[in-house]
Amino acid sequence: FGFRHNTRMLVNKGLVRCFFCLLLTVYFSAAFAQVNTAGLLKSLKLAQAGKNYLTDTGSVSLLNQLAHQYLYDNADSSLFFAKKALSLAQSQNSMMGQARSWHNLGRAYYVKGSYDYSLDAATHLMVISNKIADTAGIAGAYQIIGLIYMAQNRFDESVANFNKALDLFVRIRDDDQVGGSYFDIAICYDET
Repeated sequence: FGFRHNTRMLVNKGLVRCFFCLLLTVYFSAAFAQVNTAGLLKSLKLAQAGKNYLTDTGSVSLLNQLAHQYLYDNADSSLFFAKKALSLAQSQNSMMGQARSWHNLGRAYYVKGSYDYSLDAATHLMVISNKIADTAGIAGAYQIIGLIYMAQNRFDESVANFNKALDLFVRIRDDDQVGGSYFDIAICYDET
C-alpha cells in the first residue's frame, strides 16, 4: 500500500510541475506574442506605404506571419490576414506564398470550428504543396485534416493522417512538429 501511495504522490508532484511549466510557457509566450504582433503590424504599415508592396513577396510573408500570430488569440484577424496574403500571393503567382496562406486559412478555420472550410483549405494546401514539392506544406495539410477528423471523433482517420504528417515531419527534421504529431496521436488513442 505504501508503494502505491508514494508512487501516486510522485505522479501528482510531476503533474503539478508540468502544469506550472506549461503555465509559465503560456504566460511568456503570450507576452512575447504581443510584442511581436505590434512589431509585425508596424512593419506591415511601413510595407504598405512602400511602392513595391504589391509585387514584393515579403509582403505576403508578412501577412502570413500576422495570420499565424493571431491564430489562437483572434481567429477572425488570422483569417483576415491569411485572405489578404492569399490574394496578394495569387496576384504575384507565388505558389509558396499561396501554400503558406492556405495553411494559415486551414488552421484558422479549424480554430473557429468551421471544419468544411478548413478541409477545403487543407485540400488546396495539399494540391499546391504537391505541385511545388513542399514537404512541410504536405505534412501541414495532413496535420490539419487529422485535427478535423479528431474534432469529429473520427479517430482512425485522424491517426492515419497524423502518422502521414509525422513521417514527413521526421523526414524534414522538424522536431517541434514531430512532437506535436505524437501529442495529437496520443490524444486520439486516449479518446478511444
